[in-house]
Amino acid sequence: MCLKQLWVSYRTSASKYDLLWPVLGTGVVLVHMWTDYTFSSMVRPMLVGTLAVPNASTPSDVQGSTYELPMCRLVISALDMWQGYALIGVCIKTGDTNVETNCGNGLDDDCDG
Repeated sequence: MCLKQLWVSYRTSASKYDLLWPVLGTGVVLVHMWTDYTFSSMVRPMLVGTLAVPNASTPSDVQGSTYELPMCRLVISALDMWQGYALIGVCIKTGDTNVETNCGNGLDDDCDG
């Protein structure tokens, strides 16, 4: 459903007080979804994607650098990292296939970069 709210964040192991992984600087892009339509303290955002960031130290259990919201054509990509910040791409596919439909239209129809 395309009406859900998404939050995208980049988390790293930054200090001994925020050491998510044993190696400092290790990080991932996290994609969370709010699964409700009204506020409730009982409903928590749900983790729907964990993305590896190119050029960054990433935990070994994290694979892939893109997340596609099912049935919505919305693609979130972890593209790069520098000085502790992540570059994130957000793209909407023009069709349901993973094929470029028109190479001459100047659009990334399949959101593959």
